[in-house]
Amino acid sequence: MRSADDPLPLVGQGQWWGELLLEPRGNNGHGYDPIFFDPKLGRTAAELSLEEKNTCSHRALAAQAFCEAFQA
Repeated sequence: MRSADDPLPLVGQGQWWGELLLEPRGNNGHGYDPIFFDPKLGRTAAELSLEEKNTCSHRALAAQAFCEAFQA
């Protein structure tokens, strides 16, 4: 929100499409990261470095969308 009286709060959304694996892979991350597989990258979220994950994760994409909307 731009102010307490803002009738249109800013929202950033992001989606990260992937598949769930039956066997975990990778040691980076937590939660579902070892079983969340990105077919475009050919790796699980737990196999990505923090820098790589911060360019494609749903949270990173939502933050980017929010920042773009905030500056508009």
